[in-house]
Amino acid sequence: MTLRDFFNVIYKRINLLIISMIVVLIAVAVFVTVGISPRYQANSTLIVTSQEDTSAQIVTLQEVTQSSILLDLVHQKLQTTPSYRTSTDELIKRTQMSVKSGSPIVTISYQDTNAKKARYVDELISKTLVDKAVKYTSDISISIASASKVDSKPIFPNLKSSLVMGTGVGFVLGLILIFISEFFSSKVKSEIYSRVFLELDTLGKIEKIH
Repeated sequence: MTLRDFFNVIYKRINLLIISMIVVLIAVAVFVTVGISPRYQANSTLIVTSQEDTSAQIVTLQEVTQSSILLDLVHQKLQTTPSYRTSTDELIKRTQMSVKSGSPIVTISYQDTNAKKARYVDELISKTLVDKAVKYTSDISISIASASKVDSKPIFPNLKSSLVMGTGVGFVLGLILIFISEFFSSKVKSEIYSRVFLELDTLGKIEKIH
């Protein structure tokens, strides 16, 4: 099959390709908007100051923040709010501290399917770390530079990215369906096809009338 034949096959069954892409896009859109619970992320910014090397101190704080050492305390505080109760293991999975290289600024992030809860827990983690920092590292001071904020848009799922991916999947699926359909088609595709595969001689040829 030449490249020209390849494009001719696609052109003849272009409707199948379009339908395949539309069906996949609709399925992806429905699944993303209805089938998946959105996940929100709250972020708070802290500033770490120390007379010693802050980079080493920050590494220690990062390990503490993302472990049960600190999050056990947060878990206990959450027990007073029934709707926000979360196990220590879940807190560990959803909490992250990111550090800018060579900077005293750190960001604490917390993810949850409830935007208000994400903000509340993130703020609680930040305040608990500020209160207990001296206990974990010596000669250090932490202050909250920016209170916890949560974006109104969920960080997951991303509808635009999902639709782009769905377009690609629909296109590939459409091509597969086209060539499967072409392969099992009983139509005589050409004079050569009839001689080679059907072992029939050509009695005549009707040219295409425009």
